[in-house]
Amino acid sequence: MKKALVTVLGVGLLSGGLGAGAGTFLSAGTATASEEQAQAESTGDEYAEGPKKGEGEEEKAEPVVVEVGRLMVPIYKPNSISYVVANLAVSVTDEKKAEHFKTESGATEVRNHVLTAMHELAETTVMEGANLDTDKISNLVHKAIKPTFKEIDEVLFVSLVKTDMGR
Repeated sequence: MKKALVTVLGVGLLSGGLGAGAGTFLSAGTATASEEQAQAESTGDEYAEGPKKGEGEEEKAEPVVVEVGRLMVPIYKPNSISYVVANLAVSVTDEKKAEHFKTESGATEVRNHVLTAMHELAETTVMEGANLDTDKISNLVHKAIKPTFKEIDEVLFVSLVKTDMGR
């Protein structure tokens, strides 16, 4: 019993010592970094970390991502039908327009235009093959809806799945 107690206490003390040593070693690196930052500030070296926020540049509005919904596009082939199912979102910098797109009527309007653009893409070679290039499809859809929705910065596919079905 005494051997087991000594072993358990020995392992515990050894682990504690190793943990304390590792903590001291790792925290020394962060202390050095904060000392270097303080030294750079005291010497007046403004660009030790690069330009600070707000100096020489305007703050841009944070884009708002609005989920628009799910849509399905059929792609007809001679021997099969492929279905592309996408969960769609758009990135908008104008908060008022983002609130409009969060409503059912705004989301439906965007979804209808994106669906029309994707139906047109289904007739091209962009949607062929097993793997879809989501960036390319996103850019092409964005170009197609840009004249109607100038406030949309980017079309995002939360998920994009293509399945083939035999006729």
